[in-house]
Amino acid sequence: MWVAGPNGFVREFRGASVNASHAIPEVQLEYDSADLTIELIATNEGRGDAALVVRANAYRADGPWRLHVPHGAQVTRQWSVVASQHWYDFTVTGADFERRFAGRLENGAPSFSDPAI
Repeated sequence: MWVAGPNGFVREFRGASVNASHAIPEVQLEYDSADLTIELIATNEGRGDAALVVRANAYRADGPWRLHVPHGAQVTRQWSVVASQHWYDFTVTGADFERRFAGRLENGAPSFSDPAI
């Protein structure tokens, strides 16, 4: 499923039905407008551990980043968006799981056109 909005806002959700005896990961993205960072919060409600990989689709040359999320746990990872004029585009994948987060962190300051275009 895709959700699209202004300023390149995209959320993509892919995956298969879950089996409670395995990992059940979920990921959300939060903004910190004061520090100009985005924070990825991964949780796992399943009985098994989740192995996730975060990849930058644009704006960054580093990564990928591996996240190990034990059952019942939460793991966070933070990135600055200063160098990309506040734009971001990440995909998180795991077994039968994919989430994409793209857009621009808005903080009320004048914005810049998407540098990846």
